[in-house]
Amino acid sequence: MPGASTLRASQRQPGQSWPSFYAHAYDGQGDAIALNHTQRVTPTRWVIGAHLQLTWDDAYGFSLTSGSLRHAAEVYAGAGKEC
Repeated sequence: MPGASTLRASQRQPGQSWPSFYAHAYDGQGDAIALNHTQRVTPTRWVIGAHLQLTWDDAYGFSLTSGSLRHAAEVYAGAGKEC
């Protein structure tokens, strides 16, 4: 994901009620980066698999620069964006 600094990972794809790995990527300014299906699913599986102790009903923001993981609402509130 060239140019991405944050990945918002979720176990729910927008508009679906069943579990489906999904991600959005954002650059350093918080602007969205377009992803294809493989780019949305593969890193999300890795992030969720590495953090199984979390409840994945909500989305989490994973920093691709620092490796930190925080609830998406915290990440985007700090950036002045809505999740």
